[in-house]
Amino acid sequence: MTEDERMQEEERASGYVRKEFLADYFKVSQRTIQRWSAEGALVSDKTKWGQRYHAFKSFGALAKHLLKKQDAQSEKMRATTADADYKERKAELLRIELRKRKGEVHEARHVQELINAMIIDTKATLLAIPSRIVSDLIICKTESEMEAVLRGALCDAMLEMTTHKYDADKFRAMVEEDGDIIADLTEEEEE
Repeated sequence: MTEDERMQEEERASGYVRKEFLADYFKVSQRTIQRWSAEGALVSDKTKWGQRYHAFKSFGALAKHLLKKQDAQSEKMRATTADADYKERKAELLRIELRKRKGEVHEARHVQELINAMIIDTKATLLAIPSRIVSDLIICKTESEMEAVLRGALCDAMLEMTTHKYDADKFRAMVEEDGDIIADLTEEEEE
């Protein structure tokens, strides 16, 4: 056994190893061992053989270091994911706002107000039928004539109600009343 081999055996017996041993053991470069040592992930001492790494203490310290590093990377990944989610939600809100400004999307309360107005108009149209047809009904001689007058009045009322179409201007007026501004994108596109 050479003097160097005997000295390495003595080092190992005392619990110390050289950086070459750790590099070989962990299958990394000696430069990585030096970096880990600088990061405090390995335990080294000044020995009679020079600067050496305490094997068992270094294994434990390296395990803690790598777990801490992994936790930091996981936390960074969670933060990045949360940030990306936040930005996606914000972008979605902006897309909805743009569609709202274009008149493609409407607030539920505005839709509810217009539907309520349509129901009130429908009710008024139906309740107006008796006063509109009473004079026609008086001159009817048979039930079938009365039924025909009533059916005609109902058909006219339904036809009148079907003329109520979607009116973007009504929604714009409601939004503008709320203080929001709907961009007239058609004018901007023409310029």
